[in-house]
Amino acid sequence: MKHLSFTAEPGSAGQRLDKWLSAQCDLSRSRLQALIAEGRLQVNGNPISNAAGKVIGGAVYVLAIPEVTP
Repeated sequence: MKHLSFTAEPGSAGQRLDKWLSAQCDLSRSRLQALIAEGRLQVNGNPISNAAGKVIGGAVYVLAIPEVTP
């Protein structure tokens, strides 16, 4: 499993979470929405399940991406 970590700049606060994350990495918004719905995103160690949530400035987001299986 691959883990990606992002720290939100204060100016990013209030942006839609999946849109902000897609700008931080090379994953599509729909893929991010699916990962978030599966509970694979944490903010400051707490799981998030709402892709439409808002970014918290200064927060650390960790996304767990499972290995692709054929």
